[in-house]
Amino acid sequence: MENGNVKRPKCLPELAVVFETSVDYLLGKTDDPAPVVNSASQDVGGRERLAPPSVADLPIWLTIEGAGGMWTIRRLPIAETSRPPQVVGVADAFACYAVTDMMYPVVRRRDLLICDPTKPVATGDLVILSRGEITDQTTEVMVRRLVKISPTHWEVEQYTPKKQTRLPRAEWVKAALVVGNYYNT
Repeated sequence: MENGNVKRPKCLPELAVVFETSVDYLLGKTDDPAPVVNSASQDVGGRERLAPPSVADLPIWLTIEGAGGMWTIRRLPIAETSRPPQVVGVADAFACYAVTDMMYPVVRRRDLLICDPTKPVATGDLVILSRGEITDQTTEVMVRRLVKISPTHWEVEQYTPKKQTRLPRAEWVKAALVVGNYYNT
């Protein structure tokens, strides 16, 4: 964006809503920061406006470091945080703290990861893979980048140390999309 190569980034309408301004103002096309809104219930992109939650209601689940870079997630909220726009209205969304540096520099220990287990995943996505359903009380998980998806395997990559692995989908049953990463929160 800064070098001018991206003329209209996809995230600008969402940023305009968050900062209560217009996309044109963010692009420097106008000096008027007032948002252009079609109606009281629509945002600057003409979509239905979602009011931000007034309370912290996104659970931060307990994560425990395990052997070999694995984590255990317990569906036991250790705290709650406000929902970012990506998971407003997603009942199964959750947050958890990273407990290893195996995905450094993308994910570092103590980063807060926001996950949407309802969104489909694709090659290149950062995901939390789980041995059981993410909604189970306790499950073993790992954070990895998806390299390839087949009907029988996930091919994943870790960064530290750099390594690719094939994981059977029969064993690693769910991939929850990481939609946000807040560094060292």
